[in-house]
Amino acid sequence: MSASAFYTCFTDKPDCFLQAIAATATDLRAELLATAEEPTWLDSARRGTTLYLQWWETRPALGRAFFIGLPEAGGPRADAARAQIYADFAALFARWRGARARSSPSSPRCIRS
Repeated sequence: MSASAFYTCFTDKPDCFLQAIAATATDLRAELLATAEEPTWLDSARRGTTLYLQWWETRPALGRAFFIGLPEAGGPRADAARAQIYADFAALFARWRGARARSSPSSPRCIRS
């Protein structure tokens, strides 16, 4: 990609990186949304946890970039983008929790083994 084409799409290199991270978070969130179709909240939680861990396991370079590179070198823009991604996931989990509570009011609030 030429520099002129690059800067037509992105304001700078950090912007490119942040957009790639945002797209990645969108992909992961879409996969996690599918776990809401499980028959019980516990099945959903198990499948979602497994999916989340496997998703990062199959993308080690991306995991290093997101969990290590972004906080170390990203600066305030990266910190804000990461905080927004976490807020989006927290909102997703809160919606699930509310939906599960309404559909299964007798469901336990925690799992003890």
